[in-house]
Amino acid sequence: MVDDGSEDETRSVAETYGDRIRFTSQERSGAGAARNTAVGLANGDYLAFLDADDRFLPEKLEHQLAALHADPDLDMVFGQPERMRLTTGVT
Repeated sequence: MVDDGSEDETRSVAETYGDRIRFTSQERSGAGAARNTAVGLANGDYLAFLDADDRFLPEKLEHQLAALHADPDLDMVFGQPERMRLTTGVT
């Protein structure tokens, strides 16, 4: 996880995951720089980007991995983003 200069509780939330995630911080440099940092730190076979304002549907990664495994000529898989409006219940 790359914290790109957040001014919220990102670090304390990330620390609750312990060793299950890798966490690093950098001065605010923008999404592209944060993604480049993440790619440099990654050590797995797959990479998925999830920004602070994004939500993955429950089976998103499962479907994308299935598509990759079904066609060995694929290098990457994209999803169809859907804009959602979240409400707090406060009026």
